[in-house]
Amino acid sequence: MCGMTLQLVQVNFKARDDSALGQFWAEALGWDVSSEGPGVTNLEPVGFAWPDPSAVCIDLAASRTRRQ
Repeated sequence: MCGMTLQLVQVNFKARDDSALGQFWAEALGWDVSSEGPGVTNLEPVGFAWPDPSAVCIDLAASRTRRQ
């Protein structure tokens, strides 16, 4: 039987202000920040090329608050 391992490569968080939170963490970690579009901020180590499993990337997605 062949053994398989699982390696974490990406984490997704919901945020009220994905851009501001992403900028904060990018500066704190010294990482690059990018965006696929409105409401999505991506953080990755400088020089990282997806899908390299040598690091964990962080995605921040805008959360929608429900109004009652």
